Order: sequence, then C-alpha cells, then structure tokens
Amino acid sequence: MPVLVCIAEFDRETSADLARQIAEKAPRGELKCYPFAHFDFYHPEIRTQVLGDQINFLRKHLMVAPQ
Repeated sequence: MPVLVCIAEFDRETSADLARQIAEKAPRGELKCYPFAHFDFYHPEIRTQVLGDQINFLRKHLMVAPQ
C-alpha cells in the first residue's frame, strides 16, 4: 500500500520522528517535508501546495494507464 506522509519541519505541536520512521519503513512510503509550522497548513497558499502534492501522489499510485 502506498503511504504519503506530510510533515512540517518547524512543527512544535507534533514530533516528526514517528511520521518520518513510518515513511522510511513503509515499502512504498513517501515523505514530504514542508518548511512550515504545524498550523501553517491552514494558510490557503500552503494548503494549495500540500493538496497539489497529495493529488499528484494519488494520481501516481491510483491511476492506471490504458492498455
């Protein structure tokens, strides 16, 4: 199962260590680090960037090329 883990580098509310370990240990894990703090993800411009990365991840792993 593909796993996408998104973390904020300057997050003081949640430790990124466990999330990073999950992404590294998952056979199909991917880690996205953003130079933001925990609540910065709610800013529209940052949310747009993160959502774009999440959509690209889903397209990469869920879309099947026509045969």
